[in-house]
Amino acid sequence: MPIETFSANRELVRALNSNGARYLVVGGSATKYYVPDRPTEHANELDLLVEKTVPNIEKVLAALQSIGYWHPDYTVERLVKPGWTRLPVDNGSLYADILTPDEAEDVAGYWQRARDETIGHMSVKVISNEDQQARLARSELEKHKRDIELLKAAQRK
Repeated sequence: MPIETFSANRELVRALNSNGARYLVVGGSATKYYVPDRPTEHANELDLLVEKTVPNIEKVLAALQSIGYWHPDYTVERLVKPGWTRLPVDNGSLYADILTPDEAEDVAGYWQRARDETIGHMSVKVISNEDQQARLARSELEKHKRDIELLKAAQRK
């Protein structure tokens, strides 16, 4: 089932793929992938978890620049530092978050267990249902607790 998002976000995916960046669809888009009728406050937003290596971050930043999105705070140094980072990509047409994992996350494992899917006929990897639940379980937000229950119910079907 292809993932729906804004046309500008499809351009972001195209740029990431063209630059050879490694990323996973996570967050609300991933939850909606497994639970299509999930209500959402930010329809078609795209959350992307990127592999936190210098070569990959360089590819991500090159992809952003190739579609005309540049921000002076979005640097390799910022994105590879310890801890997780959220870079909002929102210019009125793009509506996405670029996320880096913290050190406790097994991104290589996420990648192995991910599902192959498409966004606008372009290949993407979607975090597995189980890994999405594990990421959400680290949050105290009520919406994430609700999403975990929805994801569990989708697994039972």
